[in-house]
Amino acid sequence: MNDTAPGSVPVSTILKVIRFGLGALPVIFCIQVILIVAAVPVFAAMFADFGARLPELTVITMNYGVIGLALAVVGAACAVYLCIKRELTKTTILSTALIGLAVFVMAQVMTLSLFLPIFQLGAVAGGLETTN
Repeated sequence: MNDTAPGSVPVSTILKVIRFGLGALPVIFCIQVILIVAAVPVFAAMFADFGARLPELTVITMNYGVIGLALAVVGAACAVYLCIKRELTKTTILSTALIGLAVFVMAQVMTLSLFLPIFQLGAVAGGLETTN
């Protein structure tokens, strides 16, 4: 029995693409978190040279970045497991999408913490901010 019309994409192919996308996106955001956790400590030395203090979000990322990294790895592993081992149901799609969204939001907040020192550096270098 043919489940597709001529010229259309089979449903099984569409489900494979959905399964791959839901599993791959949390992994990509997990890699982003790994890079951020590795890069943020560089700003501490740079700001110390300027005599300025790091923004609070950057300090939190430096202090608790390993926990965020662990959560991202666990989230990505859960998403991949759900996509590979479970039947693709509405519950699987929703839970995997929510895991991906959570890892995405965490990665973006950590990215913001990476850029805050850069934004603040202009004020420190221009003498607009006093050092404490």
